[in-house]
Amino acid sequence: ANAYHFGNAIDIVETLKFCPDDKLIMGNVDPVGVMKQMNPDDVKAYVSDLLQRTVTFKNFVLSTGCDLPPQVPAVNISAFFEALKEFNKSNVHDKNVVCLEKVNDL
Repeated sequence: ANAYHFGNAIDIVETLKFCPDDKLIMGNVDPVGVMKQMNPDDVKAYVSDLLQRTVTFKNFVLSTGCDLPPQVPAVNISAFFEALKEFNKSNVHDKNVVCLEKVNDL
């Protein structure tokens, strides 16, 4: 496989330490506990923290840990992407561009 996707039951930072850096590692925002049940400010803070904790792993691709359940507030989805956008603006290297290039190679 060229990419691995992990659910929210694992510590993604610890998992990334054991994954090959030439494979995409995707995950792992909790689709219920974070995306559905938190408010937008908390979603944004959670995603921002996750991105900061994974900043050294250029093969990490932010995503939810599984499919989103019904009734996830649209404002929470917007908060998810807003956190990613702000993260990308504030970081010198653009790891998501690197990841997108790897996706295109698949």
